[in-house]
Amino acid sequence: MSSTAWRCAVGLVLLLALVARLSAVFWLKSWDYPLPGPSRQLAQSLLEYGALYYRDWSYFGPSSVLSPVYPTLLAGLFAIFGVENPTAYFAALATNAVLGAAAAATAIALLRRLTDRPGPALAAGALVAIWPPQVVAAACVQPIALTAWVVLLGCLMWHRLMQQGTTLSSLNFAIAAALAVLLMPAMLLAAVLALGALLIQPARSLDVRLRDVSLLLAAMALLVWPWVARNRVVHEKWLLTTAFWQQVWAGANPNATGSDRLPLTPERRAAATQFRPDDEPAGEAVRIPMMQVDLLDAARRSALRGQREVQREALFRQWTIEYVAQNPWRWLGQLPIRLLKTWFIDWDHPLSRHPLAMFPRAALSVVALAGAVALGWRGAPMVAACVAILAWAGLSAASVKQTIIMEPLQITLAVAGLAMLQGRRREQTIVAPARTGVES
Repeated sequence: MSSTAWRCAVGLVLLLALVARLSAVFWLKSWDYPLPGPSRQLAQSLLEYGALYYRDWSYFGPSSVLSPVYPTLLAGLFAIFGVENPTAYFAALATNAVLGAAAAATAIALLRRLTDRPGPALAAGALVAIWPPQVVAAACVQPIALTAWVVLLGCLMWHRLMQQGTTLSSLNFAIAAALAVLLMPAMLLAAVLALGALLIQPARSLDVRLRDVSLLLAAMALLVWPWVARNRVVHEKWLLTTAFWQQVWAGANPNATGSDRLPLTPERRAAATQFRPDDEPAGEAVRIPMMQVDLLDAARRSALRGQREVQREALFRQWTIEYVAQNPWRWLGQLPIRLLKTWFIDWDHPLSRHPLAMFPRAALSVVALAGAVALGWRGAPMVAACVAILAWAGLSAASVKQTIIMEPLQITLAVAGLAMLQGRRREQTIVAPARTGVES
């Protein structure tokens, strides 16, 4: 393929990603129903108080349910277009569409490095561009599209570092890895695995290894540590998020299903379109219980009400430890369900039974596993990121957001694995006649 044809093909894939996501935005009129979650309140508090504040369980104060990256972006749009302005939300949704196109471009670049073939690279980019959950996720004002792109970018930067070995490639990987940790605390495990891998590579000189490790640690210190230090000041705890123990409790309580959702009954599926206002305290006016936290009893609701985030985390930690101590085998028995709901699909999510979700997810889950095996060490960065997400879900509970963030990784594993298997078969087909000719 000529360079001109390659650039045109890549441009068409990026255009496809943009059109698909913007079409979903217009079809759903997402600027009127942006589903911003905590991001909206956090962005408003940045404009009004210059700090991240959030109201939940009748308490309004410092919050660490999300890192400051996406709320800051949304606050900037609110400052330009107005708070709660549909234009501001549309700008955020358009940004998500651009990030989705960036993820498709990153998948193309990553597959080109893994296979050195344009066909698989374009196929991976096209799949990321049109994959239904990726398209729908971009139609919500949440950091899902941003996180998915940054995690995939970190994998690309790792391969560039391994192939180029320059200081710039090392710095690029370090920044991408630190941003991934800041956006998704589960990526801390992947960063630790990367740190170990950088240290023990015998093929690289000691000074190069020390440089790579130093840059990664420096990026963590500059991008992640200020957030941790801020949390130490406002919460008096060293932590990355105050949403950890509630998520762990969601997978360790009498109603646990393996995910953060309750069993999907027909009533819950019908009520899925009835959204609660984002600033309404959790569980205080629930129409139909949908999430694990919705079934908290009155005593525990009372204990949570009016407490700071870190105090609520302590309560969820206490309840989790008590439950696991009393039901260790049940909690362990649900571990495969937590992992399966993350890698495959959360069948208790309202959209899970839709054919556009079920059949593509089933195929991708199986082929991605085969691709990870076929790639071997070449797939290590994608596998490490998936392992980090699965470990987080296995310890806590599955969430559809985790699965959506992992999908571009699964797509790259699947397509690269299939391309490598196809290449091996082609080599065997070429070698077999040659051997026959020699023998004859």
